[in-house]
Amino acid sequence: MLQHLEWDCPSFLRELNAAAASDADLARTDAIATIEHCLNQPAVAALLRRPSPDALLWREQPALLRHDGKMISAMFDRVQITPGQSAIIIDYKTNVGAPDE
Repeated sequence: MLQHLEWDCPSFLRELNAAAASDADLARTDAIATIEHCLNQPAVAALLRRPSPDALLWREQPALLRHDGKMISAMFDRVQITPGQSAIIIDYKTNVGAPDE
C-alpha cells in the first residue's frame, strides 16, 4: 500500500480509510491501522514530507549496484531526491522484530 504514498500523508490516509470502509478484509484493515499509526508519528511524517519544491520522488525504483565486485539487483521502495543536494532511500519493512531490534 505504501508504494502509492506520494508527499501528502494526510490525503493518503484519508484515501486508505475511505477504501477500508467498504472492505471487510481484516488483514487489510489491520495493515491500514499499522500504516496510520506509523504515518502519525512526527519523525516518520517529517521524513516523508517533501523536502523542497523541486524534490523528486521515485517509488518502486529498480537499481543495479556493484558491491565487492559483484552486481546486485535491488528495488528501492522510495527514493526522495533533492537535486544537487541529497537523496534519501527508504526501504519499508513490515515484519515485526524483537523489541531490541
